[in-house]
Amino acid sequence: MAIADTMKSLFNLNTHSIRHLPRNLNYLLDQMPNIDALFYLKNNTVYPLIKSFLTLKQNDELLDDILNGVDGGTSLAGQLSGSGPKGLINEEIRYCPACLSENYAMFGECYVNRYHQLKDINICLKHKCGLISKCPECYVDLSSNSGQLYLKKPVCPLGHSIETNTNSKANTVNQLDYDLMTDIIYLMENQNDIDVNVLIGKLLSCLGEKVYIHPSGLINKTKLIHEFFELYSEQRLTPLIPEKNYFLERRTVKRLLRSEFMNLYIIFYLLLMRFLSGSVGDFLDSSHCFVTTLPFGAGPWSCHNTICESHGEMKIMKYKRLQRNGSVSGEFACPICGFTYTRKKEPLAETDAETYFIKAIGEKIINKIVHMSKAGIPMSHIASEVCVSESTVAKYAKHHRRSIDETTKQVAINEIKLGMKEVGAAQENSKRDQYREVIRNALHTDSSLNRKTLKKLQTVKYNWLMKNDRSWMEDNLPPVRKSGNVSIDIRLLDQKLSQQIKIIVEMLFIENPQKRIKPHTILSKLSSRDFGRYSNLKDQLPLTKMSLQKHSEQEVDYLNRILPEVINFLKKNRYNNIDFESLKIRRGYRNCSTEDRIKIEKELNRILNMQK
Repeated sequence: MAIADTMKSLFNLNTHSIRHLPRNLNYLLDQMPNIDALFYLKNNTVYPLIKSFLTLKQNDELLDDILNGVDGGTSLAGQLSGSGPKGLINEEIRYCPACLSENYAMFGECYVNRYHQLKDINICLKHKCGLISKCPECYVDLSSNSGQLYLKKPVCPLGHSIETNTNSKANTVNQLDYDLMTDIIYLMENQNDIDVNVLIGKLLSCLGEKVYIHPSGLINKTKLIHEFFELYSEQRLTPLIPEKNYFLERRTVKRLLRSEFMNLYIIFYLLLMRFLSGSVGDFLDSSHCFVTTLPFGAGPWSCHNTICESHGEMKIMKYKRLQRNGSVSGEFACPICGFTYTRKKEPLAETDAETYFIKAIGEKIINKIVHMSKAGIPMSHIASEVCVSESTVAKYAKHHRRSIDETTKQVAINEIKLGMKEVGAAQENSKRDQYREVIRNALHTDSSLNRKTLKKLQTVKYNWLMKNDRSWMEDNLPPVRKSGNVSIDIRLLDQKLSQQIKIIVEMLFIENPQKRIKPHTILSKLSSRDFGRYSNLKDQLPLTKMSLQKHSEQEVDYLNRILPEVINFLKKNRYNNIDFESLKIRRGYRNCSTEDRIKIEKELNRILNMQK
């Protein structure tokens, strides 16, 4: 049965893609009512890892898509379980050769292991060996995410047996992969009650204990990032997380340790836990204690407005905290009268001295000032009564006069607007008549005009009438042409598409993309019409298929093309003797065949000789 038929049968979805988090799972559970959805997700998907870094709202959104999602559209589940920038899953399906043999011996079929698909973590923890996505002998793809190709037994599509290779054993270079995989499996299999709030609480306690949090409460994230990258080195972290400068960007720094953004940096947070405690297990199992003095006490706080009915009572239950240059300020607003004041202090100062100032006096005081001013009471008496300065009284004493002036002004403005509206309506009617006449003359002059051509000839008038006088346009324009079956010259289409593919590839090589130029890369550059024609008629387009095969970039050619970029990276990171082993910092060079390695070494030597 084809994968598309399987997906339709199990999940009622029209897709041939393999999903690492299911969609519309309830459709399957209705047919197998004894299966618990969360048990299935916990034991067969990466959901337990993702869940630990989601807010309650995000988790509800994720589960709703898993249980009830339908075809089309993007979702948080698709982003996190995909191979895109936010995703955790590798672009190519990978296998452990030893696991393939064990699966086949035990079950008679090979399986895709969820732990082997995590992006850029190239190790099987069970057998302590590297993972493969291509046949070690012929380098053909073993599987595809599209589901059109996947292994049922440990034999590549061309018939080569996939044997456990002792040379694929993990070495010290892959120790970080080994540690990360240990942490991930521990988190997924032992910490079901962990959620993002628990993680943040533990992170803050640990950071405070290790003096990354200032007494004011400000987290020194810049220092943390610098020391984090110093411990691991950027070279070791490059395949796993974005570069150091990315985490030092203002936008990223602001997002760190905020619950709604933690799912964007899951691998980073796993490494951060290891940085702080040695491993994720030790981080989660240990207790950290961090205590700092609350600068303004634990509350509640009193209102300082002497005419407020709650004056002297502790009615302010919370305050807004502000931090700048090591000082901390608190903004306190009375919920009854609106009186707002600010207190500022230096956490490290030897005394408890504070700076105090009023930010807003509130509507209650303003209304009393206006009322007393109308009664003719002197400003000095008003200031003494409401406990504010005379300048403040003067500011609001004229409030009622300005209100009268504003009312008079608004009446005049409304009269002007009404007059302008009447003039505008007359002008619009004149414009409508003028534009209608232009369209009528154009249609009368050339009766063969269609809508598309007419729009090109009279763009402004056509668009204005379609927006403001659509019923008249529909009554007078030629009818919309309905598309029908248009005969296509297959031979000419085949020649045209094959030439287009050649031109597209030439342009792509000029652009020098970061990723390998594959058939889908080329086809995505076609127009939507040509792409649709190719998709529907590809079995009748031999020249196009041949051109795609001929011009698609082979893996070894891709690795040779990016050699200059890899060499520059190695030099920046102080690699003194660059050889083929140095290139293995990039995943693509790790599993090269002997023949491809010879080609790459030849190109490597040529480039290095030119740079001398």
